[in-house]
Amino acid sequence: MLNAGYFKDIAKKCRKNIIKDCIDIIGIPSVSNNREMVKKALRFIIKRAIDMGFMAYTVLDDKVGVIEYGKGEKTIGILVHVDVVDAGNESLWKTPPFEGTLKDGCIFGRGAVDDKCPLISVLYALNILKNSGEPVYKKIQIIIGTQEEIEWNDIDEYKEKYRLPDYGFTPDDGFPIINSEKGYADVVLHFKNTACKIGKFEVTGFKAGESLNSVPASAEISLKNLNDNSTVKISAGGISVHSSIPQKGVNAIYALCSILESVSLNDDGISSLVSFVNKKLTNDIYGKSFGFYTEDEEKRTTVCPTLCEKKENGYEMNINIRNDIGIKKQNIIDSFRESQKIFNYDFYVSGYLEPFYVKTEEKFLVNMAKSYEEVTGLKSYFKTSSGTTYAKSFPNMVPFGPVFPSEHDFCHELNERITVDNVLNETAIYSYFLYLDTRYSR
Repeated sequence: MLNAGYFKDIAKKCRKNIIKDCIDIIGIPSVSNNREMVKKALRFIIKRAIDMGFMAYTVLDDKVGVIEYGKGEKTIGILVHVDVVDAGNESLWKTPPFEGTLKDGCIFGRGAVDDKCPLISVLYALNILKNSGEPVYKKIQIIIGTQEEIEWNDIDEYKEKYRLPDYGFTPDDGFPIINSEKGYADVVLHFKNTACKIGKFEVTGFKAGESLNSVPASAEISLKNLNDNSTVKISAGGISVHSSIPQKGVNAIYALCSILESVSLNDDGISSLVSFVNKKLTNDIYGKSFGFYTEDEEKRTTVCPTLCEKKENGYEMNINIRNDIGIKKQNIIDSFRESQKIFNYDFYVSGYLEPFYVKTEEKFLVNMAKSYEEVTGLKSYFKTSSGTTYAKSFPNMVPFGPVFPSEHDFCHELNERITVDNVLNETAIYSYFLYLDTRYSR
């Protein structure tokens, strides 16, 4: 029987090739809405898998890729994605975000953590298992999405047309094992453009944020002075992090709205938006004013504005919510409906995903814990995540890596990076888990 040391040793021998493939795929700027580049990144992975001797193909007009190995009644699924969020202001990066750079023992670039290096890890993990020559009594499928950072129409369509795995994981959050994930909601607020005669400044432009699920690092408003027709722009900066952990970033929308509170605006729509942000959102990331607050820190609901923009007839703001299992969709609707009476906006829920929980006694979770502990020497445990991953889309799926406990998660951040040592360790963990879990046809 093979042990953890075997898989650690083989992963280390693959170091050079793993680094090269990580850098090469980061070099493809596959931002979710750039369909051409997303397809290119997907085809890169499919070709690498074919070169390794796997059955690999795309479906649904290159919306989803599939890599397969082994046979059996049960199927283990590994859900990954090749699309990434925008890099924001690229001049602020220490290294070019879409080149992929090896520096100081780390791989830098957009997607290094989310989800390109983990994707390379699971591909090599599967190859290590195949090359071990050990018998496999289950089918393993790596399912590669292309729209994870936005609408998930790729996986939704896949679920309608293809058989789903029985269980599995996504390497798209953290270690050890996340068996519970908070819910996800995007609430879109619209503040109607209504003239206010007492105001001195007319808004000619307003923009903040780059994606639905990132704390905005910049916000800017353009104003025209109605007394002398002069123009002025007010900008605010912040620190971008994933919107599931807004407490670790600095939201530029808060900074801009704080400044605008003292500006005489001639538009009730923007005035209401500024008032709403300052009174309901700033300094209240856990949603106390919405009735969402819970004492359990790990399970607290978070509320984070991620996008703001001036539209033809008003102002639109997206608020991203990661809700505790005790907060339902109707609770969210009711709370925003209550605030609607005060701040005079229209709203709708543009996206919603339920929280999930997988029982800790599931056999595949036991094998995950064993592989994690024996490769790392660390104690495994279960935890709840505020992230939203493809694990929500399939039954019996959990996030498993790639970020290790006590380490900073650079997902969606400036200078996103992951250490080479961590990439190799997670490769060994995944390979050892697949070995343990496919030895018997349970």
